[in-house]
Amino acid sequence: MKKNLWLFYNSVFFQHFAYGIIIPTLIIWQNRNGLSFSEIALIQSIGLIFLMISEVPSSFFADKIGRKASIIAGLVISLLAFTFLIFASNFLFFLLFQILFSIGLAFLSGTEEAFLHDLIQNKKILTKHLGSMSASDELGTIFGMLLSSLLIYSSSITLSFQVAFIALLLALFFIVLIIVETSSFDAENSPENKLKKYLFTKINAALLAFILIFGLFSERGEMVYQYSFNSQGLSLGSLGFIYLGAKIFSIIGSKLAHIVEDKIKTHLSLIMSGVLQIIAFAILMTDSIIVAVASLCIFFLSENIFKNIRSSFIIKNSPHQKRATNLSLVSFSSSIVLIFSKLAIGWALDIWLLYAIISIITLKVIAMVFLLNKQFIADS
Repeated sequence: MKKNLWLFYNSVFFQHFAYGIIIPTLIIWQNRNGLSFSEIALIQSIGLIFLMISEVPSSFFADKIGRKASIIAGLVISLLAFTFLIFASNFLFFLLFQILFSIGLAFLSGTEEAFLHDLIQNKKILTKHLGSMSASDELGTIFGMLLSSLLIYSSSITLSFQVAFIALLLALFFIVLIIVETSSFDAENSPENKLKKYLFTKINAALLAFILIFGLFSERGEMVYQYSFNSQGLSLGSLGFIYLGAKIFSIIGSKLAHIVEDKIKTHLSLIMSGVLQIIAFAILMTDSIIVAVASLCIFFLSENIFKNIRSSFIIKNSPHQKRATNLSLVSFSSSIVLIFSKLAIGWALDIWLLYAIISIITLKVIAMVFLLNKQFIADS
């Protein structure tokens, strides 16, 4: 089991190492290649449509055919996406990258968390393992952003995309080496577990409520942060270092998630991290680079607490054959929200930054209203 976990965490590390390379620079790189923020938002929205279309079928594939096979498929499609990104300099190639990248994410979304649950023996400490997965994710992202900044200073952004392609190949290599054991599945089918009552055995009011809440929380404000930093005249390399420092708070959030969950109820943990997200965007209204960096740090911290507790809650309350599917339904809801929020935020940024910030805060406040309504909440 330990070897499988080591291979899995390494795969996650290199996968997000590739993503980390493009996080701080992609939107501004597209803008500097002649795309307006409205066009960038359109590309992201089209990508989200493909993510939404692919989300549930790919997770159904993962639950029925195999989660390892689904992860392999997602990484192969991601490699194809980065092939287009390496040569991208116009709207069409950036669009092709986004479409393939979104389909690849659909095969990975929810499946990796469910696959991790299959790999561990002590299911009671799932949130702790999800935190370790997120830490691998964030460490990969940090090193990816660091290397991205160094390559931009010393060479070119295209070279950084080529390095990202190699990192995805390594992620695929580690996943292929994992030998899936049957003991975990045997435990799932034990008489004791068959008698267990799950909250999300079918689409019901509780599941729909959580899908709505988590979907409304999905907007991360990437364009807002990059617009804010870009307006301050920061270089692409400087952006990489800012995100590098802020991402340390993501690791802290990953490690805090299971501690917070142990100390207070799941419901209160989600509320606390949701409030922190709202605060992060509220202070972004101040026109200050220091405040903008502080806002990014607060958001990364609270987001990772939120997403790890969220994933743990859904997995623990879903039967084995529905875990990836239920997680994908949350991503499906997120895609629907993001399709419209990206367009609205992109349009708002072409007018005034404040409009975009207010839009994001509004989405999260609506989610908090539902989260505070206890008739929708059932603690794990």
